[in-house]
Amino acid sequence: SSSSSSSSSVGSSSCGSCCDGSDGTQVQPAPGRRALVVGAGLSLTIDPEPAAAVAKEPKITTKCAFDIRIGSDNSVPLQRMVIGLFGEEAPILTNNFKQACAAEYPGPANAQARYEQSTAKSISKDRLILFANFPGGDYLQTKVKTGGNKMGSTKDEKIEKKPLAGPETKTSESNDLRLDTVGRVAMSKGGGTFNFIVAPAACPDLDKSYTVIGQVIEGLDLVDTMNNINTTLKGGWINALGGDYMNDVLKLPLQKVKIFKSQVLSPE
Repeated sequence: SSSSSSSSSVGSSSCGSCCDGSDGTQVQPAPGRRALVVGAGLSLTIDPEPAAAVAKEPKITTKCAFDIRIGSDNSVPLQRMVIGLFGEEAPILTNNFKQACAAEYPGPANAQARYEQSTAKSISKDRLILFANFPGGDYLQTKVKTGGNKMGSTKDEKIEKKPLAGPETKTSESNDLRLDTVGRVAMSKGGGTFNFIVAPAACPDLDKSYTVIGQVIEGLDLVDTMNNINTTLKGGWINALGGDYMNDVLKLPLQKVKIFKSQVLSPE
């Protein structure tokens, strides 16, 4: 009967309670630990596996939404991609992005420097999706007086080209964020452009060229769809010899990827 009682006691013990050894020895695990009886009078105390540390995402200061259509069939419904901007991590670059998203970039470039109606420039599978191919181009063209006719010319003006992004968009800012997460959004280091990339896969080797400014928080399925669009290399094999950079920025999608509507969803 003594043996029966001991056996019953072991069988009815639960995690965290006193456990009886086969010789009747009481084994009391410390809080948060489990005791395992392995033999007469012997026990092992097992520490639970520590929870994996999860890096905290930066604060989202602004949300921008793009309504995108893939292809030229207007009956295909638009798909939404929402980007959360990390304004505290890259204030100048995120401001450049937000101004182009809301069509609020000041000055004469405003009519062109807007993501709405722009298209994807290049899709390098599992590396980057590059925007934005502006309808009016990346340069602002203005007529400038030359100060008089030149010999053999009847014109007293010329066309001057300036980048859409003015000198105030340039910056040396950087941060510790990496392109190590699907859906990361980044802009070129140094600024001076409204172009941005969306990462369809972790590709930390691009960190040397880009600064992370945000994260796709809605529409990762759309990112995956864009990543799998067939492309052709602009310039063919000659540009292919240019290495990763040429292969990244000159892979033209064979289906149009167009932002039909661009808007800021929440104020900073």
